[in-house]
Amino acid sequence: MTQMGQQKGVLKPRRKNRSFASLLAYVLIAIFVAGGIYAGCIFASSVASMIEIGPVSISVPRPPAPAISGITSDSPVWKGDERVNILLLGLDQREDQKGQPTRSDTIIVLTIDPRTKSAGMLSLPRDLWVPIPGHGENKINTGYFFGEVDKRGNGPILAMRTVEDFLGIPIHHYAVVDFQGFEKLIDAIGGVTIDVEKPIRDDEYPTPDYGTISIYIPAGVQHMDGQRALQYARTRHADSDFGRIKRQQQVLIAARNQVMRLDIIPKLPNMLGILQESIKTDLAPADILALAGLLREIDSENIISRSIEPSMVNDVNGDGTVLIVKRNELAKLMAEVFSDPRVRREAASIEVQNGTSREGLANSTATSLKNLGYDVEKIGNADRSDYRESTIIDFAGKEATTNSLAKLLNVPSKNVRSASAKGSADVDILVILGQDARVPDSTSR
Repeated sequence: MTQMGQQKGVLKPRRKNRSFASLLAYVLIAIFVAGGIYAGCIFASSVASMIEIGPVSISVPRPPAPAISGITSDSPVWKGDERVNILLLGLDQREDQKGQPTRSDTIIVLTIDPRTKSAGMLSLPRDLWVPIPGHGENKINTGYFFGEVDKRGNGPILAMRTVEDFLGIPIHHYAVVDFQGFEKLIDAIGGVTIDVEKPIRDDEYPTPDYGTISIYIPAGVQHMDGQRALQYARTRHADSDFGRIKRQQQVLIAARNQVMRLDIIPKLPNMLGILQESIKTDLAPADILALAGLLREIDSENIISRSIEPSMVNDVNGDGTVLIVKRNELAKLMAEVFSDPRVRREAASIEVQNGTSREGLANSTATSLKNLGYDVEKIGNADRSDYRESTIIDFAGKEATTNSLAKLLNVPSKNVRSASAKGSADVDILVILGQDARVPDSTSR
């Protein structure tokens, strides 16, 4: 492990008093991933017709009045059926730091699966210690910094590569935001209502002029304007970065609830100007609009939000400054966020049998399936070892899981069947691996 200023076995990375910068990213997600609300769709249509984002400008007629459909029949349609992963980065930059290399203060992976109509968010603590391509090992939030040092504008690219290597999944797009527009955006949507679990006192809350002030947020339900919401999500001295991530998610829910209100529509033009100044993305306007239409079709129950918890890491210094992830715990978390929600709900028990003479085939396949979130309870040999083709038998009507396994294991439909009686089997689904079997890649979700 490459160490920065090591003393007596303790890693001492350079530390800076940094503030939370990416609640705007959460608000963006709240707008687009609210699960069936039309406000996000009208918002996307307004973006496409009123401003220019990225290399392409498109024009979509704005609805004359708030319509439940939001997205019109002429709007772009997301045509792909493969999962899309978008890296959301929040930057903590004061006005006098604009244009200078900086760390990404918050890192979120937004995943959208068009095939299963599901979405998820995974929050990564900024102090995770990971390999940075071309720069040794460092905190995960330095990926953006080193990318900008290498070449201005390259920060998002290196950050994407860093997260790809760490999680073992492809990152297809990015969106970078700063917190300068956060207060204005929260004010533009009318503030957010938060139920504060316990009082928060921070006597070292940072200010834009590099000073500090004391803040106190009492417990209980309260409506917060932009400044107060930023303080609530930004403070870290009251607990830790893990606690701050939970407050961020709480603000997300509150922002989503606020966006769902009917009176948000007249406020959209003001929000557009703020977003135009505060977000940088490689998504073309047509793609943003198409994704908004796709996300409109996702039910709330198919949206999952998770983060790496303290139990999932080793705290090297004991103060949260350097965190080493526990790979087995990360695998479980990834399986939860990136799996088919229908498969999660069915919770089918699975047995994998080796129907060939290939030694270890059932075991390696079962391991990959477990890493992908499937509940493999039994592993063994089939009644014979000359199966030419793999077979899947569904004993319990677990159709979503059966179809998912068939696609993952490349089992043709003619070899997928249902059985009314389990016979000697005591699981929901039996997988018999034949000579055509392929071990699924547990990093391809």
